[in-house]
Amino acid sequence: MPATDQTPANQTPAKGHAGTPRTYSGFASVVVPLDGTGAAEGAVSLALASSVPGAIIHLVRVIPSGNEGVSSELPAVVAGSDREPPEYALHGGRFTHDLAEAIDYLQAVVEHLGSGDREVVWEVRHGSPFNRALEAAHDHEVDAVILFQPMRNPWKRLIEPNLADFLAQRLSQPVVVCLASSGDGDR
Repeated sequence: MPATDQTPANQTPAKGHAGTPRTYSGFASVVVPLDGTGAAEGAVSLALASSVPGAIIHLVRVIPSGNEGVSSELPAVVAGSDREPPEYALHGGRFTHDLAEAIDYLQAVVEHLGSGDREVVWEVRHGSPFNRALEAAHDHEVDAVILFQPMRNPWKRLIEPNLADFLAQRLSQPVVVCLASSGDGDR
């Protein structure tokens, strides 16, 4: 159905209860913070499934500040995509172990996915994982953040901060959580 003034191009008009109009929309741009575990990759599959053709999926891996593997001489963001090689030639190939491991991980995730008609870009940031994920959402002006979060004991969730709550309190965009059992990567 063609788009109208009230229906953006990425939305499909549909009928709701009692014939009332409603819309379905996929995301055109999504940030997916990844923690390096296999369980977190479920959020990437969800991002691909919930995005529209032509969407951009931003995979973000954060190396926490204080890691010995992070040099203050490196830029805050190292990036690449499924269509372009990583931008690391600028650094003379001098990567620390953590950074090289993060790049290898993200490239393996992208290769495993087969992005099809969506562009998958990735970046490694260093610093506070919570703040860098928030920064990535702002930098890319995304429609949503989709992330993995292990299922937790409700008491533990009240006591310990988690990325989903942190982002939901600070973003106007939806934060979609892909839950996994606690054995799948609870940290």
